[in-house]
Amino acid sequence: MHIVLLIHFLATSFMTGVIWFCQVVHYPLFRHIPQDAFCNYEQKNMVTGYVVVPAMVIELGSCLWLLWHDFSVLYILNTALLGVIWISTAVYQGPLHIG
Repeated sequence: MHIVLLIHFLATSFMTGVIWFCQVVHYPLFRHIPQDAFCNYEQKNMVTGYVVVPAMVIELGSCLWLLWHDFSVLYILNTALLGVIWISTAVYQGPLHIG
């Protein structure tokens, strides 16, 4: 269980860094991309999915594993917060990439 907790901690820490980078650097730069060039830019930008999606899957998988093996308040809260993050990603951040 300790190794899964460590994996979860590392995946969550990595995703926290990615999120901060996107919020502070990446998304504000969107307004400097001409509207007629945004689609071309976004096609090239989608490469970030190769970095983010595996980390998100590892984070979710380790979260669910921890919850399955220890159905405690801490892991329930952890899962709920991760659910909020996934919903936020789908509802707010994801559409930023559609233009």
